[in-house]
Amino acid sequence: MSNKQNLPALLTEPQAAKLTGIAPRTWRRWTRSGLAPAPIKIGRGVRPAIRFRHDEIQQWVEAGCPAVGK
Repeated sequence: MSNKQNLPALLTEPQAAKLTGIAPRTWRRWTRSGLAPAPIKIGRGVRPAIRFRHDEIQQWVEAGCPAVGK
């Protein structure tokens, strides 16, 4: 995994999964269960945009991917 990719500060779910080398379905399950960094919601309404902080994911990976809780 290369953390030096040209990625934005806020990542989509597929980008976050790719950055960590985890399948998108697994990434989604891990974030919902508190094993991975939680997403942030941007916008209001029924379907806000879901994003993940690039720097937070990088730090999580560098720390050995510890469970982060809910």
